[in-house]
Amino acid sequence: MTNLKEMHDLGCDIGKRSIRMRNTVGSFFLVPAEPRPLLISTPWTCPEEKPVYIGAMRQILEEEKIEAYTFVAEAWLASYNPRVNPELANISPRNRSQREDVVIVMSRSRSGESLTTKFVIDYDAEGKATLGPQEDMNDTGGTGLMENLFDEAA
Repeated sequence: MTNLKEMHDLGCDIGKRSIRMRNTVGSFFLVPAEPRPLLISTPWTCPEEKPVYIGAMRQILEEEKIEAYTFVAEAWLASYNPRVNPELANISPRNRSQREDVVIVMSRSRSGESLTTKFVIDYDAEGKATLGPQEDMNDTGGTGLMENLFDEAA
């Protein structure tokens, strides 16, 4: 499977299934392989470890000539208007009171194709997670460590 849309849809399906079955999503990458994409679990245990593993993933993508990837994770998203709240520019969504808890699915190809989907996570009084509807985020101008692992400047 090398079609980015198919790989993206598979990432969405795995994320939804994981929330239903385990109430959480462990972060992972999907990369094209035959007969089905290869799932690469992320080994980090804290935010400070992420850059090291992201660097390793960039190296793998380059050395193995991998043409696309899908990244799936639970995340916090927060938006702001830089003209109204410029002080929020350097504050991680993790540290903001106005944030969404989401399952995020980001797919990128070396040729520049890009797909991003989010599912807002709602928790009931007992902590059981349910997902809101699938939301397309393709034109939101997102940022972050996973935004484009093919872009050396990121």
